[in-house]
Amino acid sequence: RLLHVIDAGLDERVAAMAEPLAVALHAVRRLPKTVGSVLVVGCGPIGGLAALLLSRTFAGTVLVADRNQARCARVARVTGATIVDLDRDAIAAAIANAPLLAAVEATGSIAAFNQLLGVLDPGGAVAMVGIFHGRLDIDPNLLVEREIALLGCHAFADELPDAVRMLGELSEPLLALVDREIGLDDIPAAYERLLAGKSDGLKTIIRMRQPAGKDF
Repeated sequence: RLLHVIDAGLDERVAAMAEPLAVALHAVRRLPKTVGSVLVVGCGPIGGLAALLLSRTFAGTVLVADRNQARCARVARVTGATIVDLDRDAIAAAIANAPLLAAVEATGSIAAFNQLLGVLDPGGAVAMVGIFHGRLDIDPNLLVEREIALLGCHAFADELPDAVRMLGELSEPLLALVDREIGLDDIPAAYERLLAGKSDGLKTIIRMRQPAGKDF
């Protein structure tokens, strides 16, 4: 069910991006159709790819925010998005005081989520795709009085075939978002680098090379 044929000429690194692209596509599709601006909080694999998709399909301004400045800068460079801080004044200046009614939360950070609720305008919606650790402490009256919609986005539904079909036309920006290529022996060091926040790309590609003289 999850196996799909790809173009034989497609770069393997691009093909490896199909699954996270499908997750990002699912989150983007969960957002209500709106005009104006959309904010993506978190420029990791899903947030960065959501910004890429929005830059191709959304008529308004795409904003991105991430505490990893190097990674945020790369996403902005590839997608054309505008970098902002999670601050009402900064966002208002970036979108000329237009209302902010749509956002993608891709950090899984409770602190970032609370900041996001503070900058979203009444009637706004948040597609929540980040995986959180800990519990949210939200005053439900904030959601009621400001009519804020929280939209859970778990993995993907039927978006994988569409994501696979997009790979060819998105090859150039997808390659530009790849962090680096490594072998199996490099995985522990790669995790240490990611946990330290030193990655400026979205995805690390692991090459599975067959040892010489082995027949599998």
